[in-house]
Amino acid sequence: MTSHASIIYLILNLFAVLLGGLSMFLLLRKQKVEKRQAFAFVALVCIGALIFGTTVSLDFEKRIVSVGFDSLRAVAGVGVVLVVLYFTFRKCFDAILRAVVLSLPLMYGFAKIGCTVAGCCYGILYDGPFALTGHDSALHFPIQPLESIVFLLIYVLGLMVYIWKKKDPLQLAVWLSLISKFALDFLRAERGGVISRNQILIIVYAVIWSVCSLALARRKAKKLEP
Repeated sequence: MTSHASIIYLILNLFAVLLGGLSMFLLLRKQKVEKRQAFAFVALVCIGALIFGTTVSLDFEKRIVSVGFDSLRAVAGVGVVLVVLYFTFRKCFDAILRAVVLSLPLMYGFAKIGCTVAGCCYGILYDGPFALTGHDSALHFPIQPLESIVFLLIYVLGLMVYIWKKKDPLQLAVWLSLISKFALDFLRAERGGVISRNQILIIVYAVIWSVCSLALARRKAKKLEP
C-alpha cells in the first residue's frame, strides 16, 4: 500500500520535473536547437534528475511504501548528464547549459508545493503568521511555501535577465539559487548540526560550479584568440 500523501507528493514532483523540462525545451528552441535534439536533451536531463533524486522507503509493519524526492541528489543527476552532453555535443552545449540552469529554479520551486501538500521537511518551531501544523501537531515555520516562492522568483528573474541580455543569467541564477537554499536551510527543523547535510552539499556544488565556470570561460577565451 502506498500512502495517500506519497501519491500526491509523487504526482506533484513528477509534474515539477515535466514543467522544468518544458521550460528547457522552449529555451533550447529559442536558441535554435533542432526540435528532436532539444527533446532528447530534455529527456536525458529529466531522467537523470528522476533516477538520482527519487527515494523509496518501505515500512513492512504498516505495509506502506513512501516515495520521496531529494532535490539536491537530483541536481547531482542533472550534473552527470551535463558532463556527458559536454563531451558529446560541445557545439550546442552552451545552449543546453543555459536552458537547464535557467529552468532548475522552476522545477525546484514547484516541487516544494508537493512537499507542502505532503507535510514533509518541516520548518523550525514557530507560532507566528502562516505557521503550518505538522504531523507532530506542533506549529512550524512555512519553509516549503517560502522556498517555492523564492525559487519561482529566481526563475522569473533569470528569464528576464536572459531576455533583456543585460548580464550573464547563468551566474545570476546559480548563485542566487545556492545562496538562497543555503540561507533557507537554517529555517528547517532536524538540521543535525550547525551546518546541515544540505548546506555541505551546497558548498560542494558551489565549488564544482566555480571550477566548471572557470574552465568553460577559458575554453571560450581560447576560441576567441586569433
